[in-house]
Amino acid sequence: MKKIYFILCIASIGLVFHSCKKNKNDENPETGILGKWNAEKFISVFSENGTVLQRDTTHYISPDYMTVEFKKDNVFILTDFSDGDLETEQLYYKVEGNQLVLKESAQDPEDETYTITITGKKLHLNRSDIQKSGNDTYKWEYNFYLNK
Repeated sequence: MKKIYFILCIASIGLVFHSCKKNKNDENPETGILGKWNAEKFISVFSENGTVLQRDTTHYISPDYMTVEFKKDNVFILTDFSDGDLETEQLYYKVEGNQLVLKESAQDPEDETYTITITGKKLHLNRSDIQKSGNDTYKWEYNFYLNK
């Protein structure tokens, strides 16, 4: 009986220390983004003056239906098989804090900037574009969800 009590005590101590582990929500985007990610879904939302006019959701079949790979040399490789034809595109990226900047070439002055959120093996990229025309405000929001 003392053996069982001792084993239960050791197990409960292990559970206490296990629950105190650091939460992976605070993973460093510069190193956490490295590697191959499988696309899970893409959501785009278009709104005018705060009213949603269009919302589209695309779900991807994992693995390898659409993948992105972030390499250490700031090369970003997109592999897409969603249209039935294999397409591969090489882009360039840099991480600045929690911002991901994508460019078609290292010298390209135009870029797309996304906010990065990494939680464990989940990656969320978010980008918003806002345009004003007279009294109207138009907003396009893009959300990419990926996993390892």
